[in-house]
Amino acid sequence: MTSAAPAWTCSICFPATPVTLPWKCAESLPVTANPLIVRENGRLWQGERFHKQVRVKHFRTAGIAMRRFVDGMYALRHFCASVQLVNLVGVRELLSTWGIGMRRSR
Repeated sequence: MTSAAPAWTCSICFPATPVTLPWKCAESLPVTANPLIVRENGRLWQGERFHKQVRVKHFRTAGIAMRRFVDGMYALRHFCASVQLVNLVGVRELLSTWGIGMRRSR
């Protein structure tokens, strides 16, 4: 009999670090957000660095070939959005969360 897989404890190991920035444009009011993934030192990941140092490394360790445009961050974003929709997150909230379709201030 095998035991259940352990729960994902990333948030316990590396808790989100609040970041306050003017998100929509430089003139916007500052808004605080909690990034989901931070590095061990608490700093934010840059997309390309996360891809090279974390994702590619773990794919290689697992012996899985990484397929371009199928296993990348684009696919991960779509998977996460699908999970949110299944969990009854409203479309407007989803679009706001992902920054899709937002008007740019001039």
